[in-house]
Amino acid sequence: AAAKAIAAEVGLSPEDVAGQLKQGVYLTPAEVASPEWLGSDGAPGNIAANLQSASQFLADQKQIPEAAPLQTFKDAIYTKGLPDVIVK
Repeated sequence: AAAKAIAAEVGLSPEDVAGQLKQGVYLTPAEVASPEWLGSDGAPGNIAANLQSASQFLADQKQIPEAAPLQTFKDAIYTKGLPDVIVK
């Protein structure tokens, strides 16, 4: 059902979309909040690199003027208040 709905929005076949969805990485909230992905105060995790990669892809596709540097994403990730908010 998800592949069919997405296919209608992006103009691809449901089969193509289903194949792409199988390649995705879908994190739980606890995984997103982990040091590996979101990071910790002063040490951003893999989300910064993932966002920078998406930025580069969009620039390569001429959807945005240029990719932002990795440091831009690292600087934008706020983790200082997370230890008191997120329970793993």
